[in-house]
Amino acid sequence: MSTNGPTGFGTISVSLSNSDELQGANNTVATPPPEGYYVIVGRGVTAWYNHLTLLLSEWGQKRLSNAASAGPDLPPVMHIGYEEPWSRRRKERMGQWPRMLDFFKDLAPRLGLRGIPPEDEQSDWLESAIFARSIREAQDHVCSRYRHVRSEGQLKRTNDDAEQARAIELRSGFVSIIESLAGWASGRPENTPDPGEYLPKLELDRWNEAEKLTGDGARWANPDCPYRLSVYHEGKHSYVYAYKIDICTGPGQPRLFAPKAKWEEKFATPELYKEHLPRLGVPPAEPTERIIDGNVYIGSKNDHRKTVIVFKGNPVGAQSVQSALDMPRCEDPVRRVWWVVNKGMIAGNDADVPGKRNLLEMIGNMPIKQTDEAMITAVSVNHGESWVPQYHRNELLRERLHRVGWHEIEKISEGSNRKIKCTFTLHPYGDLLKDVPLGTADKAAASLAEMLILAEPFDGDLLPGMTTATQAGKKILASITADLLVYSLGQERGATAEGTVLYMTQKLGALSPVFDPGTGFPMAVTNNFADPDADGIGRVRALGAAIMGASTREADTQHNNHGATLPQEMPAGGGGLNLAITNIRRANRFKQTPVRVNTASVAELVEAGLSAECARVIVAERSATDRGYSIDGLIGKLIVLAVDQSSTLTQQERTKITEDLGKLQYGKFAF
Repeated sequence: MSTNGPTGFGTISVSLSNSDELQGANNTVATPPPEGYYVIVGRGVTAWYNHLTLLLSEWGQKRLSNAASAGPDLPPVMHIGYEEPWSRRRKERMGQWPRMLDFFKDLAPRLGLRGIPPEDEQSDWLESAIFARSIREAQDHVCSRYRHVRSEGQLKRTNDDAEQARAIELRSGFVSIIESLAGWASGRPENTPDPGEYLPKLELDRWNEAEKLTGDGARWANPDCPYRLSVYHEGKHSYVYAYKIDICTGPGQPRLFAPKAKWEEKFATPELYKEHLPRLGVPPAEPTERIIDGNVYIGSKNDHRKTVIVFKGNPVGAQSVQSALDMPRCEDPVRRVWWVVNKGMIAGNDADVPGKRNLLEMIGNMPIKQTDEAMITAVSVNHGESWVPQYHRNELLRERLHRVGWHEIEKISEGSNRKIKCTFTLHPYGDLLKDVPLGTADKAAASLAEMLILAEPFDGDLLPGMTTATQAGKKILASITADLLVYSLGQERGATAEGTVLYMTQKLGALSPVFDPGTGFPMAVTNNFADPDADGIGRVRALGAAIMGASTREADTQHNNHGATLPQEMPAGGGGLNLAITNIRRANRFKQTPVRVNTASVAELVEAGLSAECARVIVAERSATDRGYSIDGLIGKLIVLAVDQSSTLTQQERTKITEDLGKLQYGKFAF
């Protein structure tokens, strides 16, 4: 079936599945109902960590069963999604030390990261290729525990000695709406956006087709399953029926420059707007568009003839710059990178993550002064031996990397020779003078001057590829023309954006957070249809970063505004995967041994035998680092704190720390 979209946005075709529910009530051929599954949405690191900790905990085994509900006692398990993204990022440095990302080694010894230095000898971040290999090995390990392994509906192998006498299936696709048997007949999704943006056009076609049918009973093909998921893959739609569902995805899809209804606010033509939409429901591939989401661009093949605009100054933007310049080796960079941000570039921005890691690596044409000891130390500590020396990197990047602060993209249009032209204005908010060391009150002039300062050594001339028009008011009408525009605007988390928990679960009623009793931090969000097999949870869960896709519900408020207690319980290295993995472990009631001092909560450290005073100090100290402590390093730090009379610790805390030093032993505790 094919339907024309809004003017200028072309035609979208959809092929509907041939399942019973779309054949109508007059179908007299008796066919068996489609199989029901325990569904895990996702095929990345959190999905496989979730699956493996379910298999390894008593509570998780109950969760994976149907012992007290309809359907087979041991239903098959299905993962829906596309393969992990890290292998496509070549040798991207992930912003974490290898020891911080070695998630699977405690679950199965052979799943530890390979090809990395010992924990106490690591001096650089983990390469994404090594991390990708660990995820694939975890996937293979999980599959080896099942009798039958299926892929895209086809049996791939049989493991005769597998402990799980059932099947696991890997399904490619993108999950849209999840419906419940109790409420599926109530009509189309309330929050479907306008047709033409992302996948809703396919979603509307599906609902329109279903509403033409009669015979409600024939349309829900497996009455034992309380849920069904709409899955899209390469333009085709299918249903997957589920007994229980775990959502292990990211927060949501890339945030766009503008909604479809207001495309003209940023784009000169609807074709350019369409070119910047993410590709959902298709396998990831080398990008061919000229306007690319940073998460897709990172790791793509560089063309030394091309120029790239990267907008804006957040961690993904910084990593996009690194990818374009082939940092740290700088062996295969593009011809030129314009890094444009809507905040200041001198004093730092959102890319200036803990330890000043990303921003300091973008030195380019702004060499560190030999007198700036703090910056020199930060660079030497974070770069490691694999980095091109600073002076040599400056020479390599002087003609390639140009940074522009306090600028916002006003319009995206076609340039000459199929290039992309970005016209800029002065960003409308922020104290510009805070980051601009100039004695002027003219904000427009100050912003332009900052741009030229960062553009040295061009002696105040406008940079190659840049044109200007008359300055009017606060606007700086400057434009840059380049071959590619790479954008990083954050992620959509609301109910009108596919891929978020809110969008997927909009037909299931309100979700509620499930809190870890030790930390008070939400481990998961869940629906209110209780799982009869595993206590304290609903049949649908969202785990890890997917929790953040519940942006208008209580769970996200708790997740993002946890107050003063959140930093006290943070793992080393900050949030992200460190936090997501830790909370999935807790959500699945999996007891980690040995106890990891860099991720364990105060309650978990106390349970392992430490005093509450010592545990609180450990969590506070490790939370302030981006690489954590080895056991020996932690003992050394605690000794210093115990004897340092100038520290803020009380005498009781010093006494408890001294008493606990002998308890911190390898075997019971680990990095």
